[in-house]
Amino acid sequence: MPEYRPKRLRVLGQYYSIIPVPGLSDPPEQALATVECSERRIKYEPNLDEEVLKEALFHEIIHIGERMLSLEEDYITEDQVMKIAGIVFSILRDNPTLTTWILKEEEEE
Repeated sequence: MPEYRPKRLRVLGQYYSIIPVPGLSDPPEQALATVECSERRIKYEPNLDEEVLKEALFHEIIHIGERMLSLEEDYITEDQVMKIAGIVFSILRDNPTLTTWILKEEEEE
């Protein structure tokens, strides 16, 4: 894994390991990335293009947040996750000054 890729993410106060898994996109999984919430792991296909990997990880982050906040087993659909992840990821990617501003710590007065 290139050194600039994160090895773990914090989502709603919980840390998730990010693990490359060769063959994840092969049957039966056929996934670019998957999340195991109980194990706090995000697995991904290591041979993905960087932009595809970023979108796939963001997609899984949306799943984590949604599952952590759901009070029922009625999760949103995969299509809805794809749309939400795509919208938010696109906004952050297309607006680096917004992202910088959001992440900037407030200065003490």
